[in-house]
Amino acid sequence: MGNPPQGVRLALESVCTLLGHKVNEWKNIQAIVRKDDFIASIVNFNNEEKMTKPLRVKMRNEFLSNPEFTFDKVNRASKACGPLVQWVEAQVTYSEILDRVGPLRNEVEQLEEQALQTKAEAKAVENTINALESSIATYKTEY
Repeated sequence: MGNPPQGVRLALESVCTLLGHKVNEWKNIQAIVRKDDFIASIVNFNNEEKMTKPLRVKMRNEFLSNPEFTFDKVNRASKACGPLVQWVEAQVTYSEILDRVGPLRNEVEQLEEQALQTKAEAKAVENTINALESSIATYKTEY
């Protein structure tokens, strides 16, 4: 395809950008899409590792804010590229959610560590109480 419809180009360019490729012309995009691991790289995309805040801002500014970058418009141009637009939107949204949830995850980890410490301290106190009770029992039998 020498010159694809704008929606197809936008969809594939956004996917390639999200996957970390530098794309500046259609031939580069075609080469990336033709690779054997293209679909696997989409399926196995690790949002937590690859989606940085600058990349998310770039995706919002260059693609998601573009009125031509919608599922309906791209899907009319190509049934294969329409779902890619949804995937890109979902990845950006998921990354934003991860950023909001990040502090909560850290807090949960800290609370779990504190709970483990508290349980260990409780077990130690329980052992001390048991030792004291047994020594009290022996003292009672001696008197």
